[in-house]
Amino acid sequence: MFKAFPWFVVIATVFFALGIASGSWHSFPYELVRSTYHYIRPASPPSPPSPPAPRPQTKLLANPRTWDEETLLKARVELRNWLVPTINVKSEPMKGSTDFLATLGQEERVAAERVLSGVRVSIISGEFAEIRGWRWRSLYLQNNGRKLVVVHQGHAGNPFEGHMIERSLEAGYDVIAMTMPMKDWNAMGRVEVNTWDGKGILISPTLHGAFEMIDTGDHHFIGFFVAPVIASIDVALSAEHYESVAMMGLSGGGWTTTVTAAADERIGNAISVAGTLPFFARQQTKDLGDAEQYDGRFYSRFGWPMLYEMAVAPKGRNLTLLFNLDDPCCFDEASAGLLAEFAKESAYRIKIIKNDRHLFNSESILELLATVVAPDRPDTVRVLRELR
Repeated sequence: MFKAFPWFVVIATVFFALGIASGSWHSFPYELVRSTYHYIRPASPPSPPSPPAPRPQTKLLANPRTWDEETLLKARVELRNWLVPTINVKSEPMKGSTDFLATLGQEERVAAERVLSGVRVSIISGEFAEIRGWRWRSLYLQNNGRKLVVVHQGHAGNPFEGHMIERSLEAGYDVIAMTMPMKDWNAMGRVEVNTWDGKGILISPTLHGAFEMIDTGDHHFIGFFVAPVIASIDVALSAEHYESVAMMGLSGGGWTTTVTAAADERIGNAISVAGTLPFFARQQTKDLGDAEQYDGRFYSRFGWPMLYEMAVAPKGRNLTLLFNLDDPCCFDEASAGLLAEFAKESAYRIKIIKNDRHLFNSESILELLATVVAPDRPDTVRVLRELR
């Protein structure tokens, strides 16, 4: 083979010379030479497999800070006083469902109208002095239930999705249905606002960061999210006597649920689905969230671990932070697992469900709402991990 090598060089040189002589480089068999080279060269060793994506890491506190009940109850009063108050709250029968179901598809609308047709429906609404030209609204569905549940769909376009409202009515609850400000039936048109540097106008805002520019005086803009829930519960409790008040929410609705439960002691059982995490656990870009999720002025005063404990104080109240194993939106197991490790000796519960979508199962939520953890039982302090 070594003796034949010069003949290969001679042949290659002849073809190359002929290509130059003919004025065409294509006469030289480049592809043949390349193929021959790749055929006779030694095989390369296989590449090692790619390392798995790193799991978020954190230096967990050896002794997480806790607060005594007196401190938590005092903090609740401070939180309530800090929220922007809602004014001119009223309740009136709903005359038609057009405004509330306008964004739904035909099939979704038919399903929602079926639910609404079987119950008494009122519209609870209110205003904010800082925003002129907009009334927030919630739906109050009464079916002679003995218990009340607030269902907050967050940013989702259909509060009837997942059958949570329908199943709750069947389970003996009356329901307050809510969405985020600026979303669906809480959308804004042209509104006048007092900004920190003068009067201004907002035209159909959709980003919650716009609330930060509004002059709220001694209050905090997070009240624009929480105060409507508290006001809606006020209206419902003034009209009916309920054995209990519960609240659940998805995503931004889960965030609202957690903060509202911290601010309102009447909520005895709260469930947040993919709604919040302490900042030390938000090590993925998708976990950062909207403006209300990380406002430094608010959370330097009321951090997430403290809000969680406020939501279960005094003893006998329940908060469940529910997460999806592979949530494509935010707060999946990689992040939620850090909170589970941090909170393994806390009174609030953490539950990680085998789910790869950003939604919830209404039957599982109702089961959790029906499970009241007795404060004098040793398993009150626990972390739950369930794969279904």
